[in-house]
Amino acid sequence: MINTNVMNILIMFNPNAGKQTGHAHAMRLEKALLKNQPSTVVTKQASPSIEILNKFWAGYKGKDDCVVIIGGDGTIGPVVNAMIKNNVDIPIFCYGKGTANDFASYFKTNRGPRKAAKILLRAKTGPVDTLLVNNDTYACNVACGGAFTNGVTRYHKKSKRLLGKLAYLIPALVKTFKLQNQRLRFTVDEGTFELDVFLFYVLNTTNVGGMKKACAPACINDGKLDLMCLKRCGLFGKMSIAFHQAFGKLHRCPCAHHIQGENFKIEYIDGDEIQHDFTVTDIDGNGGGPYPLNVKVGKKISVVRK
Repeated sequence: MINTNVMNILIMFNPNAGKQTGHAHAMRLEKALLKNQPSTVVTKQASPSIEILNKFWAGYKGKDDCVVIIGGDGTIGPVVNAMIKNNVDIPIFCYGKGTANDFASYFKTNRGPRKAAKILLRAKTGPVDTLLVNNDTYACNVACGGAFTNGVTRYHKKSKRLLGKLAYLIPALVKTFKLQNQRLRFTVDEGTFELDVFLFYVLNTTNVGGMKKACAPACINDGKLDLMCLKRCGLFGKMSIAFHQAFGKLHRCPCAHHIQGENFKIEYIDGDEIQHDFTVTDIDGNGGGPYPLNVKVGKKISVVRK
């Protein structure tokens, strides 16, 4: 249980997240925290870039009880990555105020400041798995590739500020009419198979891309990750995917392939033409670099839950 008598809370906010209101959200949350527990000591830190994050955590000598991360998935992942690499072990609280908030939505902590303050001051913490991608980058929720992922970080800042989630959803809707497929080789622990897919994701929680229960069997602290592949299919296959997703049964859809494991490798088939959607990968909403994609279970972190 978090010490609610005298808490030291560090609020890290991304000033560019969502509609660029990170600082305002930080101020509102600080006000709510002090109203609920006047003895709380709050420190605020902007985290606009990975370079600043790494520099901050490398020199961190604080004694905070919790780190509140204000932003979307693309903010939470880099913060956690920098913390783990600099051996900083502090519980995190995901205050989802970005364009996409899959990780915070899973923990039901993307609420208003008053509810968030009460959850933060009263809730227990629990261990959560992370993803270690290419032996270099830690992620909280997902490593993926294919349709809807390539180029997600290139949406114009003005579009995100004006349209919010629509800046993602409109291009995704257009893309559904012409999905590119790629044959890939998947190695999961000791087994290998090949599939023609238009999207795949290695997932930690059940949420991805704004979809809840995108992988219902996923568990955040079982020491395993879940691979979901959406296979090449026609109109009726896509309708089947949508139907199963709507009822939280995507892992049982004939056009999907689901498997759990600890180590994953996704790579091209030698000699195959590479489709544009499969040229780079995506890690927690940030560019993940080229293939092959290697993912395994990373170090556990502590997360404040509702």
